[in-house]
Order: sequence, then C-alpha cells, then structure tokens
Amino acid sequence: MSETNAEAKDWLDRAIEHETRKELGKAVACYRRAVVAAPKEVVARFRLANLFWLMEKLEESRKEFEDLLAIAPDPVSEAELCVVKGRLIAQQGEWQEAYRLFDQAVGLFQSYRCPAEYIDVLAKAYEGMGNMKYREGQQFTALALYRKALELTEGNRQIQLHNLALCLANVGRKNEAMKVFRQALKYGNDPDCWQAIGDLYMQQEKFKPSIDCYRRALAVDPDHFDSHYGLGYCLYLSGDFDQARLHIERARALGEPNADDMLRDIDLCKYIGERL
Repeated sequence: MSETNAEAKDWLDRAIEHETRKELGKAVACYRRAVVAAPKEVVARFRLANLFWLMEKLEESRKEFEDLLAIAPDPVSEAELCVVKGRLIAQQGEWQEAYRLFDQAVGLFQSYRCPAEYIDVLAKAYEGMGNMKYREGQQFTALALYRKALELTEGNRQIQLHNLALCLANVGRKNEAMKVFRQALKYGNDPDCWQAIGDLYMQQEKFKPSIDCYRRALAVDPDHFDSHYGLGYCLYLSGDFDQARLHIERARALGEPNADDMLRDIDLCKYIGERL
C-alpha cells in the first residue's frame, strides 16, 4: 500500500469510528480527508455521500454521488450507483431524472450480464422505475415494472407487493389488489396494508370488514392517521357519530388535512338525527 493509500485508510477508519459514535461532524471531516488523500478511492466517498443523505444534506449527498459516478471502477458499480443516486433524486422530487438513472442502471446490467449477487440491485432499479411511473399516473407501465421487480428477487417482498397492489387498485382491479395486499401481510403485520384493504372494503360499502381492517392497522400503529380517518369515516357512515368523532379528532391531531370538514359533517348529521 502506498503512503497516500495508508493515509486514506487511516482517515477512513477514524471516520467510521466517529460515525459509529454518532459524531457526525467529525465523521464528515475525516471522510473528506480520506477523499483528499485518495481521490479515486470509492469507499470513503460512498460513505460520505450516504452520511450526507442521513443528515438530510441532499445537495451535498447528490454531489458526492455525481463524483462517484465519474470514477466508478466498472459498469456494475456504475449501475449500483445509478440506483442509489436515483433514489436520492426521487426524494428531491425530480422524477424524470430519477427514472433516467434507474433506466440507465437497467441498461448497464443488461449489457454486462448482471452478476447474481447484484440481482437485488437490478430489482430495485425496476422498482424505482415503477415508482416514478406510478407518480406520473402511468399505472399500467408501473404495474409491468413492479412485476419485473417481483420476478427477479425476493428482495423486500412486502414493499414490492404493496406497490403492485396499489397499482392494481388504481387500474380498477380491486379484488386482485386485495389478494396481493393480503399476500404482503404474510411478510409482516404492516398497518399500511391493513389500511389499504380497509379502503378497498369501504369503496365497496362493506363497512364491517373495513372497520375491522382499520382497527387491525391501529393495533399495530396507534398513530396511523390514515386508519384513524378511515375508521372514523366508516363509523360515520354506519351512524356511530360519537366514535367517529373520536377517531377523526385523533386523525386531525396527527395531521389529517380533511379532518375539520369531516367533523362538521359528523356534528351536522348527529344534530339532525337527534331531532328526528
């Protein structure tokens, strides 16, 4: 090892130690020293980019990922970096640019025969493309991309199935969507899945199973405001105004923007009902 690389490794080791201790400012300084000592060394720069992301310094993180792409040692590494940077840029709301990076990653993997150990990364690229198309309202395209991700790998099966089910629901295939949400629940008792199933039942005016699903979601996460709102709305439609108000008030406290309008409707219906 050259003197410069030895110096870079020393700074890298110090940075990792500081990061482990949650001394993030010191970690950043040490990662920077490691990068200066060995400008083409990817590990320190990659860890620095991820640390900036963790610290919500997205512009700094983005710049580091851009520098990393410029020095990627091989096409597979470049593809992996495209996926990570795409996820960062998607978080910044630049969906078309994020889609371009995910698509670039897929192209690189296809051109260079994606190694088996990178199949999960390829699946994430397809999943990322699906997320971007979903946000753009292109549900059928997103559906196909989510299916590709599922075919490739076990990955985070619950998230993949949840995304697929959302697409199915949005293109009108609600019974199939409900089955996929229930498949997702086999991988964990996820409140978002229970809430989504409750929404589907509510859309079919099946209030009893809908209420049960929302209650299951709240048993997992008592602060799941979408489930409080959905449960309150179902109880309102079922005529249980007092319980409906309790859950809508809780949803409001947790940030539900439509809660005030719903509370006025509940009070009005209760007022009218008491005078009939």
